[in-house]
Amino acid sequence: MVKLLKDILSQTDKDAYKECQSWEKEQLIREIKHILTGKRYFIVIDDVWKEQDWKLVKAAFPENNNGSRIIATTRITGVAKLCCSVSDEQPYQMAPLDDADSRRLFFKRIFYSNDSCPCELEEVSARI
Repeated sequence: MVKLLKDILSQTDKDAYKECQSWEKEQLIREIKHILTGKRYFIVIDDVWKEQDWKLVKAAFPENNNGSRIIATTRITGVAKLCCSVSDEQPYQMAPLDDADSRRLFFKRIFYSNDSCPCELEEVSARI
């Protein structure tokens, strides 16, 4: 969480980031909140796994009614519901990738190519 908060700080204020290397979570949260207070911001937090992690990250963002938005991605339903800003909102449920897109993403991640796979690994990659 400290690394994530430092990443957020580095992207919101580079000067403050230079000073924060020994800071704990609470000080990082206070600084991010201070920097963003009164400003309009759009932040994407990717792949949140735990509810307590989301609560900690959310504490760093002021609720300033300036039209700011935070988008969080997660595979955990409980975390997704917690990320909704209004209690009756529903998280957006993305459809899974189809086989062709899944294969393309897999090859890009593993082989750094969209559609090439070594011949000896084609059978194994198809099962995966």
